[in-house]
Amino acid sequence: MDLTAHRSKDARKSSKSQPFLKAANIPENGGDYTIVEFRQAPKNIPYSDFLMDVRNGKQEYTVGLKSESVLLDMLIDQLGTESEKWTGKKVHLIKAGPKSQYINVG
Repeated sequence: MDLTAHRSKDARKSSKSQPFLKAANIPENGGDYTIVEFRQAPKNIPYSDFLMDVRNGKQEYTVGLKSESVLLDMLIDQLGTESEKWTGKKVHLIKAGPKSQYINVG
């Protein structure tokens, strides 16, 4: 059976294939991450409004951000409201929350 006609027409072919950054990926004392790209999330990712690609050494991750979230507010406070100027800037990310389950700017 040829399934060509049943293939979705989403943007997976052009999207980057890197894992989402989780608090468990961040070192205990936090880590410095360079912002590689900040963009609006595609519609097929309903739990994030924006995606931010970051690099820590050779490790690359994507951070999913919701509009009007604490992490987005912290990034705006540190980097300003013009996200196109964020590329190449470093942020220190830390684990937060009672069980270190969140990511915050440190």
